[in-house]
Amino acid sequence: MRRIFVTLACLNLLGCAAQPVVSDVNDSAVKIQANSLTNPDDVLATANETCGIYGRRAIRLSYVCLDEYCIKRNYLFACKATEATTSQQLQTQQPAASQPLSPAPTVQPNAATNDLPATPDAAPTVEAFKACTLPNNQVVSRTESQCKAAGGKTHVS
Repeated sequence: MRRIFVTLACLNLLGCAAQPVVSDVNDSAVKIQANSLTNPDDVLATANETCGIYGRRAIRLSYVCLDEYCIKRNYLFACKATEATTSQQLQTQQPAASQPLSPAPTVQPNAATNDLPATPDAAPTVEAFKACTLPNNQVVSRTESQCKAAGGKTHVS
């Protein structure tokens, strides 16, 4: 008699398909907890409803067993952007070509010297290294100003 009661109790617990429940969610993934007897379409519908909050659709990735007999499961779904969501995002971003350009600032040369004024954002001039022969006939690599300061002569290469 006891054996029949235990068997009926187990069948009663196992025979009930629990409704899927959202256990974790963010804009890129959702986890749904359900048992093995829950209709997979119900699990997917719950995932799609949850991903739909972000304008996305659910794609099943995997599941993890939560108990020894794999009756309770945690399903993992990725929330993928739909084409409608992607096109809406593209429409809200104005293409760079259609944005108005501001005119470039004009710089007037100095009337006396005909030179352009120095700007604070102008790149500094970098002096190139050249072959330099020092007074002791040693050839070294120096800038022209360093070579002259050392009493050497630069070579054109």
